[in-house]
Amino acid sequence: MIDLITTEKVTYTTPPDAAALGALRRLEALWAIEEPSEEQMAEMDQLEDHLPTVREVRLMLRSATALDAAKYEGRRARMVEWFETETGRPVAEVLEEENGVTRNALAQIFEQAQSWAVVMTVLVQIEQRTRPLHDDGVEWNEAEIPAEWKDSPEAFLAWCPDDLLVAALDAAKRLSPGVWGIPDPLARRYGGVNVTTSVPFSGR
Repeated sequence: MIDLITTEKVTYTTPPDAAALGALRRLEALWAIEEPSEEQMAEMDQLEDHLPTVREVRLMLRSATALDAAKYEGRRARMVEWFETETGRPVAEVLEEENGVTRNALAQIFEQAQSWAVVMTVLVQIEQRTRPLHDDGVEWNEAEIPAEWKDSPEAFLAWCPDDLLVAALDAAKRLSPGVWGIPDPLARRYGGVNVTTSVPFSGR
């Protein structure tokens, strides 16, 4: 049977500090020189030797299957229970709108928790590595997805940077627009489900 699953990988790199950015700007200027002098070559070596290491995490997400819809609903129910316990507020009250604008800042926490329910439903792999800032050739090491991430939003959201969460959610929506997003009209013409209505079958 043809495999219908597609995947995307989302990478997060710890941002360099101000000193590292200054060194990188100088290095890029030196790298642009077609025939650097010996002094410039020595400066490049010195700058590269003192660049810090960065930590990276890479998440692999896959497109949702029919079974994932049920898993998501179960996870979302746990998310709502966690949210109401943590905040002491009913979800319906938090999400009330006034003049079209969500009036309670707790709505942001709810949205992040809801993102957790989506991402964790289709997260299939996590990899990590530490590498020199200027060296992208270091191998990735697969890490086990922590069990506590799967149970409630708290542990995952306490670990996950906000921009990584946003990128992972966007990837999940791209992979399964019919489940967690509004399908692009053009994409629907070339992919997804297409139902054709035929004339009644005559039996001949």
